[in-house]
Amino acid sequence: MSDDVLSVIPTDPYWRPERAAADRTAALLADLAPGLPEGVDVEIDVDWYGPVHQLDTVQLDTDHGAELVDSPAQLERYHLVLDRMHQAALPPAKSRDFIARLAQDL
Repeated sequence: MSDDVLSVIPTDPYWRPERAAADRTAALLADLAPGLPEGVDVEIDVDWYGPVHQLDTVQLDTDHGAELVDSPAQLERYHLVLDRMHQAALPPAKSRDFIARLAQDL
């Protein structure tokens, strides 16, 4: 028998749901599971991972191939760049509105 797997991975690396919210979501997913015969249970596993406090590798894709950066000094620079990008990014709803306005202008 094969397994069907649905993984939910947030795009915001700093976002963590509360456990109660994750439990409600797991219960909702179990109710929405399609096509299960009577008596078959849906198994929902919620795995928790802590936040990533340190980048350990950055992959740079170049015309020569992939280059891996792993020195602490270089990783600190990339971490600062990612923090600035995160701070400058619009929230999801505002991003969708912005993209919709751009599409209307085309």
